[in-house]
Amino acid sequence: MTIANDPRRLDDAMLLEHLRALVIKSNETEAELLEHLAEVDERRLYLPDHTSMFAFCTVELGFSEAAAENRIAVARAGRRLPRVLEMLRSGAVHLSGLRVLVPHLTDESADALLEQAAGKSKRAIEEIAACHAPKPAVPESIRKVPERRAEQTAATVAPPAAPAPAAPAPALPLSVPAQTPRPATVAPLAQDRYHVQLTASRELRDKIEEAKALLRHQIPSGDLAVILDRALSLLIAQVKKDRFGVGRKPRSAAAPQGPATSRHVPDAIKRAVYERDGGRCTFVGTNGQRCEERGWLELDHVEGFARRAEHTVCGLTLRCKAHNQYAAEVMYGPELMARRRKERRGPGRPGATSGEHDGA
Repeated sequence: MTIANDPRRLDDAMLLEHLRALVIKSNETEAELLEHLAEVDERRLYLPDHTSMFAFCTVELGFSEAAAENRIAVARAGRRLPRVLEMLRSGAVHLSGLRVLVPHLTDESADALLEQAAGKSKRAIEEIAACHAPKPAVPESIRKVPERRAEQTAATVAPPAAPAPAAPAPALPLSVPAQTPRPATVAPLAQDRYHVQLTASRELRDKIEEAKALLRHQIPSGDLAVILDRALSLLIAQVKKDRFGVGRKPRSAAAPQGPATSRHVPDAIKRAVYERDGGRCTFVGTNGQRCEERGWLELDHVEGFARRAEHTVCGLTLRCKAHNQYAAEVMYGPELMARRRKERRGPGRPGATSGEHDGA
């Protein structure tokens, strides 16, 4: 790395320019790499030292198992359908997305599927694949996950050579930690059906069984999907009511006017802001695209509560936590906001932060 290309020495604009250039170069390099892999595969050049292309990639090239599988599959598809690698080279579709599409790419379907996948996330491409080739519904099941037993071995230390025999050191138990539960997964099966899988605690299992029993008169089949849908509808409605006043009966028809005496935003205003902004962050980037985040939402005073202590629908907007803090740093400066966050954390509260411009 030259001094001129050291990212620590670049200004913001140059750093982003270099990064985008590296992404373009990376896409071109990845496509070229797959072209070489496809040619090695076609000539079977892996055979003198390895039994398969997979072994060649993992042992000789040092790829991980997942990277080897993805690259081999996309390389083979790219040799058969050159447009696959064209989409990768241009950055229109990433490698993970192409790997999802490969089983569904035929001479007839390739162009349409690749066009649909352009610019999409892996999850969105999985949706496209599921619509193209629907899978059957997954049967409901609740089963106990087996626990791994902790293995113990004894390690002894031989006594040192000495006139008097020394007692052996106590055995050191070496245990294997319990298996980490797999994260929850939501995978599309068809256009309007999903496979949802998670690891539940005994308490959650008991709650599911109790809910089934209580709802037998309404849901005789005990269909877990129907029960969860009803439970989540109630939960979402309650959280919207608690956080943004949505669905709560207003105490008065008109929202309070005039200077605010505290940071508490009246329900009528919170509700109007939430509904106007569609329950989504309103931050718009320099590329003109609006933030997609619907989690970690906070009410943000557009002109800053410290500058204009008023709660109005026009003066408030929804921002995700990251863009709320970013807006505060742009308005007040990163040094001031870092100091405010440090003051608000206080002793014994590492990482604690506040909403709405962190108190500024």
